[in-house]
Amino acid sequence: MIEAIIGRETPRRRLMITVGERHAAIGNDYSVPQTVSRQQCLLQIDGENITVTNLKPEASPIFVNGMEVISKVITASDHLQIGKGIYNVDIQQVLDAISKMPNPEGMYSITHLREVWDGYENTKRKMMETESRKNAIKGLGSVFMMLGAAVSFMLEDVGNAIRIVFVVIALALTLVWIIPAFKSGTSMQVRMDELNKQLRQKYICPNPECQQFLGLKSVDELLRARKCPHCKSKFSE
Repeated sequence: MIEAIIGRETPRRRLMITVGERHAAIGNDYSVPQTVSRQQCLLQIDGENITVTNLKPEASPIFVNGMEVISKVITASDHLQIGKGIYNVDIQQVLDAISKMPNPEGMYSITHLREVWDGYENTKRKMMETESRKNAIKGLGSVFMMLGAAVSFMLEDVGNAIRIVFVVIALALTLVWIIPAFKSGTSMQVRMDELNKQLRQKYICPNPECQQFLGLKSVDELLRARKCPHCKSKFSE
């Protein structure tokens, strides 16, 4: 579990995040009101579970989604406000800052990258399943065209005009299936390129001096390797 104290930095009055002996300040200078304590609240982060606790309930309140609380389980999307002067805390920004803090051994947590990787894999799998269905449709269209043509020529008792009509109908139906499938295949490649682009932007080494794309290795694979393939920084859960 990670325990982070959130409060006002002095003298620049940014939002100060403290985890043990490590510190990080976010926001603009003089953006945090004086009414926010230097140790206003505690964030306890245990995997995906986050609990916020007011450390100064008698002197300064905290609010979650507009309701004053002493202690509450929250998510990164909840609206957290601290202090009588009402300072809005971006929880996700705080979590990102914590994840980038090197520990005393120079290790970096990559827990936050699991959501990025899982989202990429799930989206890619759904796209591939859709593409497989499109390919099946293309195959059925071709089979239908050949079957229609074969049936028309087997009808020896009808005239050429009727047989031509069978072929034209088979061809028309085939095009109705194949052309949309071909167009969707083209858009699939565009979507895949965009998905890979997003992964390259988000799936990066948390070391501020590196920030290189970590490649197509899962978080579990990176944890087994225990280091960044580029800067060799150590990784932890």
